Amino acid sequence: MRGIFSTFTGRIVLGELLIHALLASAMFVVVLPWVNEAYKTQFINHARHSTTHLASIITLEPNYNNHLMDAISRGEVVLAELLSGHAIITAQNENTFGSGGDNTFYTAIPLSLEDKKYSLQLGYDETETAALIASTNYYGLYIVIGYIFFAVLMAAITGPQLTRPLLRLGQAARKITSGQPMQRLEVKSNITEINNLILDLEHMRSELVTQKEEL
Repeated sequence: MRGIFSTFTGRIVLGELLIHALLASAMFVVVLPWVNEAYKTQFINHARHSTTHLASIITLEPNYNNHLMDAISRGEVVLAELLSGHAIITAQNENTFGSGGDNTFYTAIPLSLEDKKYSLQLGYDETETAALIASTNYYGLYIVIGYIFFAVLMAAITGPQLTRPLLRLGQAARKITSGQPMQRLEVKSNITEINNLILDLEHMRSELVTQKEEL
């Protein structure tokens, strides 16, 4: 393992892995929690708006039982009831998604019907939104894994493109030092900086050969 990461390609791959692992961690620490909170906030705002809307309808129309049954039958709520008397104090009005532990978000709003005080208690099913949040986290994990894999793969592919010309240059240099000074450094690379290095070394070799011949 140490030998792998002592190579140029190995260090590029390791660097890419560390950088993108940090980016992936930022996604799980910042982005996904932000998305999850956005889903929860949207659900809570919808529940409160629906509660206010249903309360206004019940206030205007006396046949409130039909409206409560319609709300349940449409699947908007799992609980709909009017509390009166001492039962009003038992009304639940939650502020946090998933706080009750029963997959139900409770809202309550006071209203008056025929000069009597009531509390409209509604319970909204959290299951669908909770499943959406879980699905987002699930696919987010696979996206991050795929992203890291692709980044490391690209590093593994581009690394040899950098090192291969340098290895060939080293082989040519060893031939020169082993008694073949006329061996030209003819190594090709698509990278400008490496090509410039090869040209400079070839120029140095040529100058040294010329100086030796003059001596």
